[in-house]
Amino acid sequence: MSPTRLTELVKQAWIRTRFDAPWVAQRAFKEDGEPNSWIHAYETSFKDGFGVAQLWTNDTVIWRDEVHTLADWEEVLLSAYWKPGDGRFGMEWHIAKAPVGEEYIIM
Repeated sequence: MSPTRLTELVKQAWIRTRFDAPWVAQRAFKEDGEPNSWIHAYETSFKDGFGVAQLWTNDTVIWRDEVHTLADWEEVLLSAYWKPGDGRFGMEWHIAKAPVGEEYIIM
């Protein structure tokens, strides 16, 4: 399967997940002036139909060109992503080619 086709299918599944579990599309921001306080925000798809969800997949389905083992990917992602309050979405999918064969890793 080509990377383009895989990304297309992942985005379709991810949109379905958003409708079944909306919390994956929430963002957390640190509240100014308040220690240990966070604001959680979620943009609904009602006002723009499917468009908001499609744009969301562009920000949350990330194709990675690097090739690492799953264990190495865990270290890479833990050091760079999912810091509380930095405005990132609740979840992201990173897709990369596996180091062996024609397989892919979805993280």
